[in-house]
Parts: sequence; structure tokens; C-alpha cells
Amino acid sequence: MRFLRFLLLCAFSASVQAQEPPAVEPARFLIETITVESSRKASAGIIEAETLLKEGGTYSEDDLRQAVSRVHRLPFVLDATFSLRKGSERDTYELVIQANTARWFFFDRSVQLVGFDQTYNLGSFGDDDSFSFGHSGLIGGRIFVGRAGVLYGSWGFQRDLTSDSDGARIGYTHYNLFGRGIAADVSFATNGCCTTQVIPFGIDPNLSTWEWLDDDQASMSVSVPLSPRRSLQLGWSERHGQALDHARVLAPFFGDQEDFIFDGDQDSRHLEARWVQDTSDEPILPSRGTVLSAGLVYEAYEARDLRADRYVRGPDGTLERVGQVDLPDFEGEQLLATASAIRHWSVTPRQSVSAGGQISAGRSRLTNLRVDDLLMPETDLDVYGGSVSGRHLLRLWALREPGNMGDLYLDTNVIYSVEATSPDLGLRNNPLTRLELSTGITFRNQWGRLRLLFTYLDLGEVLQ
Repeated sequence: MRFLRFLLLCAFSASVQAQEPPAVEPARFLIETITVESSRKASAGIIEAETLLKEGGTYSEDDLRQAVSRVHRLPFVLDATFSLRKGSERDTYELVIQANTARWFFFDRSVQLVGFDQTYNLGSFGDDDSFSFGHSGLIGGRIFVGRAGVLYGSWGFQRDLTSDSDGARIGYTHYNLFGRGIAADVSFATNGCCTTQVIPFGIDPNLSTWEWLDDDQASMSVSVPLSPRRSLQLGWSERHGQALDHARVLAPFFGDQEDFIFDGDQDSRHLEARWVQDTSDEPILPSRGTVLSAGLVYEAYEARDLRADRYVRGPDGTLERVGQVDLPDFEGEQLLATASAIRHWSVTPRQSVSAGGQISAGRSRLTNLRVDDLLMPETDLDVYGGSVSGRHLLRLWALREPGNMGDLYLDTNVIYSVEATSPDLGLRNNPLTRLELSTGITFRNQWGRLRLLFTYLDLGEVLQ
């Protein structure tokens, strides 16, 4: 009897499974030809190579969508869509990519208003106050060289609390190296007086700044596709210039003895290697997808041959100059392992939200770090960091016409981060917390971008 029940149960299960519809596999399309319809014909070869698709290959609709998203992420592409037309034979298709590209001439103009929770010492090129006004501008051009190259150059200026400088950049990007979809970029930039750089926290836990009287910078990057969604990205940059001054951001003075640097040399170096998985639909106004990355970042900084005017604080608190001195060279380097993730969601056809986070951990080595009046010849530190962020995008207006496009959007961001070292060296701002709130209105078209940005910055004592 039990055996009969077992047979009936097996028969019933088999009949139920037979009635269930088979899983429907996504439709796949045999792409006979790929056609690029671009407002600039010279970019067609680069756009086709960036899809990583091959004529004669079979792809799903998601594969085609991801290919167009890669096209959308090209720096000179403003908008990209795709469609399928019937091919010359049955069950074959022509993939048509419509790309709206930027003009050969471009510009960028920004105005920024920044509010602070307290007075910060971010440079000598503005008012050391709880409010700052700044603006910047840039003009440039690009020329397509052959089927896979882009030569570009620009000149720009920046006037704000940390900078009063003019500079120029020239560079070249080559796409589809060796026919493998590899993109490589090399550039050189030079800046006149004067800019202020905040040193990475792991290299100087004082949270200090160094001013550059002038500097030159060389950069190179390579992106190697590992699959349609994944890539290996390598980057290098080197900066050299004249040192001008050194100060703390949260506490302008280091102690009873102050040295105001007026001459010296400084160098900075940045190297990174990242694995990246990117399924976002576009870089400026993403509405869906995820970006994951993990890798290593190396940073180094050196200030040497420093000359300074030395001041000593008297009994009444005023500083008196006692003469000129040679300062010891300062060197710092750190190696960090980092990982980050950001996710985009579409709320309505005109707006989206994003959320993300990043963590890092590593080791730094410092030479002649100054903590108050103490000079530390050799210091090794463990370095940690983490952040969370949120973003809201609202497209206020859009224009999509053949050969003409424009966007007006509101972009709101919030970032909360923490950085710390071990040991903490007894510094009151270690760990360092940072809260940044910003909202901006941006207009962009085929010629360039106009932006008005409002920012609030809280350092050192966030949520304490």
C-alpha cells in the first residue's frame, strides 16, 4: 500500500512539472552589421570599437544595452541610443547606434558658494571666514586623429579660497589599442601661481596644506576591458613645483614657534590599479546600474630645500621675527587597499537616487612629521577610512533634436566620511570626520557646461 502511494505521488509530481511552462530564455540577435550615426563622423570608429561587439556575433538585448552604455561613458558623447533593423538575410539584424557628440570646441564655467561650520585655514587667496565665494572657467578643443585617436587641449583659471591660478593642459587619448578595446591617455599640465593642496590624511594627520607657487603635472591612464562589464584601470600622475607655505586647516598655527616658508621644492605622486565593474547607464545622469571597484592606491609627497622666516610667540601672544632658517625635508608615502560601491535607482523618468560607500585600509611611512613643537624623524602609521554617500538627480528640462541637445538638472549630494591613523599621535582631530552637503544647478549642451553650486562643509567635530 505504501509503495502504491509512492507511485501515485511520483505520477502527480511529474504531471505538475509537465504543466509548468518552460523557462523562457532571453531573445538573442545575430548582428550582421554595426552602423554608427553620429553628429561627428570622425568619432564613428571610436564609438563602434567601444561597444566591444563584433559583426557576426549573437547578443541579447541586455548585451546591446550595456554596449550603448559604454558608448555613453565616452567623454565626448552626450547621448546615445540604439535600434535594430532587419538585415540582408532572415533572422539577421543591423545594429544602429545614434550618438549625439560634443562640438570640437568646449567650455566649462562654474560659480561656487561654500559655507563652513567654523573658520578654516585653506589658503591665503581668500577670506579666512565661514563663507567663501569662488569661480572657475575653462575653454578648450579636441581633434580626432585617424580612426582611434583624440588630441585635446585646454586653458583654464580658478579663483577661490584655495587657488588664484591659471593653467593649460594638453593630452592625447588612443582607443581600441591592439584591436582589444584598450583606451590609453597621456597628458601634461602646467599651472602658474598659486594653488593650495590638502595633503592626504595618512601622510600628514595634522590635516595640513601646502601652497604651490607654480607646478607642472604629467598623467597617464590605461583602461583594459576584461569583459563587457568589467575592466582593469591603471593610473599614474606626477606633480613638481615650488613650495610657498605650509599651514594646518583646523588650527592655523603649529605652536609657539612658527616658520613661514617662502622657498623650496615639492613633489607628489599618485599610482592606482583598480578592478571596476560598471553597469550604469550613463556617467552624468545615471538612472540605473551599479559601479563596483576594488584596488590599490599609492600616494607620496615630498617637500625639500625649504627656507622660512622664523617667528617666536612672545609673552603677549604676538609673533616676532627672529630670522631665516633652513627646515628639514618632509617625506610621506602611503599604500591603501580600497573598495567602493554605488547603486543607482530610477524614481521617475526625470529623477533618480543613488547610494554608495567606500572603505580603505593601509600603511604610511613619514619622515620629519611635525606634531605641535615636536619633530618626529621616523613615523609608521596604520591608516583607515570609510565613507557613505547619497545623491538625488532631477532633470528640470531636456532637449533632444538631431544635431542639438541640452539638459538642465538639479544635483544634490551628501557625503559623510571618517579617517583615522593608529597611533593617533595625540591629535584632537584624529579620527577626522567630514560632512559635506552640496546642491547645484547645471546646464549642459554640445558646447559645454554652466554650473552654480552651493556647498556646506563641516570638518573635525561632525556629530560630536
